[in-house]
Amino acid sequence: MTAPIDVVLAPYATRFHGPGMEDGPDAVASLLDGSTHRVPFDLDAPVPEALAGGLPSLADAIAAATRPLALLGECTLAPAVAGGLMRVHPDLTLLWIDAHGDLNTPATTPSGFLGGMPFAILLGWCHDEVRLAAGQRAPLAEERCALVGARELDPGERAALDASLIVESPDVTDALARLPVGPIWVHLDGDVLDPDVAPGVDFPVADGWSVSDAVVAIDTAVATGRVVGVSACCGNPRRDPDGRGARAYVTALASFLGVRCRA
Repeated sequence: MTAPIDVVLAPYATRFHGPGMEDGPDAVASLLDGSTHRVPFDLDAPVPEALAGGLPSLADAIAAATRPLALLGECTLAPAVAGGLMRVHPDLTLLWIDAHGDLNTPATTPSGFLGGMPFAILLGWCHDEVRLAAGQRAPLAEERCALVGARELDPGERAALDASLIVESPDVTDALARLPVGPIWVHLDGDVLDPDVAPGVDFPVADGWSVSDAVVAIDTAVATGRVVGVSACCGNPRRDPDGRGARAYVTALASFLGVRCRA
């Protein structure tokens, strides 16, 4: 029998581009049955202090979970998911499903937005203080990581990706065929979906996935039997008052969630 899902909420965003993303985890959780574990973050603290205070607790919650689903307000929190999972699975393989690369560093970012750097942080390319605060002692190996579904990369990200060992792929099936065998962490940013399907994101990119595309992607990963955790960046409900995005994310994650979906 499949172990139950442990839903962990991290309702925090840096609000670099305005408020709302911190509300995303609750919007998605409202469509799930069962209990959730909320990790507190101080939204009013400066970003470095807020992350230093909240990331260790998020990593602890992920490490204690049997099959964690981490609902994140912003991809900036992803290193804590890695920190928690890698305590149990040091040979973790990552499927990063996102319209963007999130591979900027302070040297390449056009905006300075920390939320455009979390994949780079996971790899040890920058901001070691964030990675270490999140309990991720060792960077992820590039060859164990895939960027799936990206369609908008900044020039610095494009150059860094081309020079790396990261697998870049339009779909999960191809990515899995090119990655080594091992436990899988799936990170889903809602903006991989087309804005017509999931309008509640701060950085929409046209020509995205349908809900069916996302379902196939998650189903394919789950069917390997190797998925040990999933995280999702849940969008900005203030930009999506009808909740289309939240329903789309839950539908996409149904094979991982099992009967706990009521979207």
